[in-house]
Amino acid sequence: MDRKNRQEFDLFKIAGVQIAIDYSWLVIFVLVLWSLSAGYFPEVHPGYPTSEYWIVGIVGTFLFFASIVIHELSHAIVGNSLGQPVKRISLFIFGGMAHLGHEPTDANAELKIAAAGPLTSFVLGVFFFWIPTLLGFRHGHPMWASVFDYLGFINIALGLFNLLPGFPLDGGRILRAAVWARTGDFRRATARAADWGRGSRGA
Repeated sequence: MDRKNRQEFDLFKIAGVQIAIDYSWLVIFVLVLWSLSAGYFPEVHPGYPTSEYWIVGIVGTFLFFASIVIHELSHAIVGNSLGQPVKRISLFIFGGMAHLGHEPTDANAELKIAAAGPLTSFVLGVFFFWIPTLLGFRHGHPMWASVFDYLGFINIALGLFNLLPGFPLDGGRILRAAVWARTGDFRRATARAADWGRGSRGA
């Protein structure tokens, strides 16, 4: 989507990719922060000082933000390595988007670029689940263990959600790559993936 049609501002660059944030994403940031700091952690771990709930809530929210950036950045890194330039990532209220310079030139590139995101989210999920055990949080710091368990769950859920076969989700792009590889017809593959996104299986 053209930047001119979105109200977003640049944050920073990673590996030559500009990370931008839409103002609408701030709504999600505040909602996640509030739900963790004033809802989830006080309910699951009562009796701690209010300040500690907000500290773990802020850490959890920023790591949630970082997880989405890493998910989208994986698309960009794979795309750039395959000659499919991605120079900008936008974060908005429904998640994020890596802006491809042009459509992939072959089904194999499409598959690799699309699959990179969910695979990265799954790896992050396993990593976050492993951190409390690695650092001994499960016995001495249960609330911090909950932070990383939450992040593990969120990343696994993000990976699974993006595998739904609805274009332009990653799963829809994977489906398009599969149909494209089988038929050799990019337009037909795009139409099939779009049909799945609308709940139809027609060609």
